[in-house]
Amino acid sequence: MSAESSEVVKVLTEQHEELKALMARVRSSSEQDRKGGFDQLRCLLAAHEAAESEVVHRVACRDLGTDDHVVTERLAEEDQAGTAVARLEQLEVTSEEFASEFATFEKAVIAHAEAEEHKELPAVAGRLDARQEHEMVAALSQVAGLASQANRSVANGDSFAEMLQASRDHFKRSSADALAATAERS
Repeated sequence: MSAESSEVVKVLTEQHEELKALMARVRSSSEQDRKGGFDQLRCLLAAHEAAESEVVHRVACRDLGTDDHVVTERLAEEDQAGTAVARLEQLEVTSEEFASEFATFEKAVIAHAEAEEHKELPAVAGRLDARQEHEMVAALSQVAGLASQANRSVANGDSFAEMLQASRDHFKRSSADALAATAERS
């Protein structure tokens, strides 16, 4: 399957565009609206990064033989983004320091998304069979629902790291459930 026709690439690219739009919203919103936008961004980013980590990167390394340094670089970028979000969470969203650090974070997230779209995803999409494509799209399609659940976590004061871990746990359970179902059918 080519990258151009891959539903996995399409879903991830759409999520990247949604993240970019949320970052633009945070950057351009009034001081009173910035916190809400930043909370939405944290929720979506946690669910999206968990999906990539547990679904895309794992498949890229394990099943598809995608060049390990490509995946290693993406994982390192995601760790750096998590550290940046943790730092941003400690700042007042109306401060100049937040604005400056957010601008740096936004550039890094965009560069990361572009690296995935141009380096990792074409290699992954080119090696997926129909079953793998379907399973990955089904998993990635859960991101919006997880982000919505994370919005409730924000109300409870959960950090990005806590939301990310909860999302990763969800995808790990989903993967285990899918393996068990496959074994039952065999």
